[in-house]
Amino acid sequence: MDLKLIKEYTHNMAVLYVEDEVAVRKETAMLLERFFKSVDTACDGQEGLDLYKMAYDADVIYDLVVTDLRMPNLDGVSMSREILEINDEQSIIVISAHDEAEYLRPLLNLGIEQFILKPIEVESIARAFFKSCRAIYDHKMLTNYIKEIENLNDTLQDQNSALEKSMRVIQSKDMKDKLVYQQKNQENKSTPSTEVDASLHAMIHEDLPELTDLFEELDAKIVNLNSSSKEELETISELTRRYGAILSAYNVFKALSTSFNNLASVMHGTPLPDDAEKVEHILLMLESFVYTLKQWTQEWSDVQSVDTNFFDASMISDIQMITNLWLNKEEEAEVIEFF
Repeated sequence: MDLKLIKEYTHNMAVLYVEDEVAVRKETAMLLERFFKSVDTACDGQEGLDLYKMAYDADVIYDLVVTDLRMPNLDGVSMSREILEINDEQSIIVISAHDEAEYLRPLLNLGIEQFILKPIEVESIARAFFKSCRAIYDHKMLTNYIKEIENLNDTLQDQNSALEKSMRVIQSKDMKDKLVYQQKNQENKSTPSTEVDASLHAMIHEDLPELTDLFEELDAKIVNLNSSSKEELETISELTRRYGAILSAYNVFKALSTSFNNLASVMHGTPLPDDAEKVEHILLMLESFVYTLKQWTQEWSDVQSVDTNFFDASMISDIQMITNLWLNKEEEAEVIEFF
């Protein structure tokens, strides 16, 4: 056997070695340490079982158990049976001075197929290691590969879900924007004045930077919102309240400010509904609301193109629907005509 090849499979593995004869245990443990990363020893089956249970409870798994057959307190067959009840995938190699069927049949019935006859020879133990440890190594590699595939699938599903959610929000907003556009085209009014009074000029120069910062925080929180996180909802509630507080200084945004404050109060004081479908709709509506708020913020970045209340109705409508769903109101949100 090529010992270097064997060590390629064994060098990162942990072994539990159980043997009652002191001299044999010491000598064989030294041999095992040439192959394995760690070797724990026990003087009989009971101590071996206790060590195994202690390691298993601490989430430390022995890759391989090597045990003598005849030992005091608990023999190798009984110990192996107890270990396999704890972990039915545990690999076990049995060392025995007997090769008769009457000794080996109980072990074969347990599914143990690797045996080493005493006196132990390097060649025989190397062959047993190679067969068992290659199977263990291949199983680990396959398990890790499956986990990687599952993690990749979970990541792709999350990304697809986020993409679908974003597309639904965009489609919703696109439809809403078209309705607004059609409504404005049908109005038999002169084009609204683009002049902005002095108080709104002050807002643009003094308050818009803070509103922009608040929006960016709000946007980041809602995009990554976990509906089960009370802390995240509290943060979103506080950001919404602060946004509404700034708007409340301007009479032209009184209705909008009131809606912001109502939403913040509902988010702060009322837990989300137990209905998962309603929660999903609430999260979508929050994203729709933030999308419109982004348009509103960008609109105010350009003084010359400001149409003061252009987006108010859309945001108020979104907030009304969110609060109705959140409060489990059966009636539909009030339809608010666009300005």
